This record gives sequence, structure tokens and C-alpha cells, in this order.
Amino acid sequence: MSPVEPLALTTTEAKAALVEGGKLFAEQPRTVERVRAAARQLALAAEALREDYAAQCQAAEALAFLGEYESSPPNRLAAAKRGIVLARQARELKPAGAEGHYWYAVDTGLLADVDRSYGMNAVSEMEAALKKSLALDEKYDYAGASRLLGILHLRTPPPPVSIGSARKGLKLLQRAAELFPDYPENQLYLGEALREN
Repeated sequence: MSPVEPLALTTTEAKAALVEGGKLFAEQPRTVERVRAAARQLALAAEALREDYAAQCQAAEALAFLGEYESSPPNRLAAAKRGIVLARQARELKPAGAEGHYWYAVDTGLLADVDRSYGMNAVSEMEAALKKSLALDEKYDYAGASRLLGILHLRTPPPPVSIGSARKGLKLLQRAAELFPDYPENQLYLGEALREN
């Protein structure tokens, strides 16, 4: 059975699965096997706790990890698609929550990475979700919205084809590094932006 296939849980079982999945996901170092088990628990909990914003976001985050690190493209695709559904649910529950918009953008990007036919559609969806997340909480996930929006600007073609702009990418990544200078990915991508500029 896939780690993202939903089954029906009672509310009590779902709350227990949420706690157990959260513990598994928090264990370091993260491994695909452990996150697979965590994502299964969290997705099951989120499916049962449809009105729980945090449950939707936690599951979407764990599924994003699988969408990036699973070795099998079909498993990556399934994880990203399920993450999008849960992040969309989070956005509906709490439109003013940065997390739901952020994980929606991340899972959308991961889907586009596996399914190249979705790529150009994904860019506009990601851009809108990341801008919304950034406006709501620019510090979430170590300035994640600035970082990902900056990468999006660096790695997409310029207008009229897409939104690419090395200058905008640099500005966003400078802000991410300014907010969280000790977070390695902020420095790594800032280096890429400096090279591109």
C-alpha cells in the first residue's frame, strides 16, 4: 500500500496518528524510509481531521520531502499530488496561514519536476502561492518563500515565456540570507544568484 493512500480513521485514531507521524518526521537524520512511515500516518490523520489546519500542513510538508527524495518517479508523483490536495485543503481552512500557501507551492513545484508537461502551469501557481506566503510570514521555514521565489526567478526563462529575472532572484535571496544567515540553503542559493548576476 502506498504511504499516501488514505484510509478511514476515527478522530481518536487520527489524533494518535498525527502525534506518531509528527515524532517520526522530526527524528534526525531524516531518512526516506522513516519519512515514508511518517507521511503515511500524517496523511491518514489529515484525511480524518479535515478541519485541522495544522494536520493538513504537517502532512503536506512530509509529502513534499517524499516528493523530492523518493527514488521512484511514480512515488514522487503520488506524494506531490497528495501534498497538493492537503495543502489546498489547508489554504481553504485558513487563507491567512502562510504554511498552507507555502507547502502548496512546494508540492506544486515537485509535481512539475516529475511531470514536465505541468511545468509552465506550475510556475504561475507557485509564484502566486509564494507571494501570498511571503506577505503573511516572511520568516516561515527560514525565509522559505523568499528563497523559493528567488530560485524560481533564477531558473525560469524571462518574460514573455515565464517570470525569470536574475535581478529579482538576487533581491529575494539576499533577503532570505539577511533574515537567516546561518541557514545553509539561503547562502547556497544566494551564491547561485550572485553568479547569475
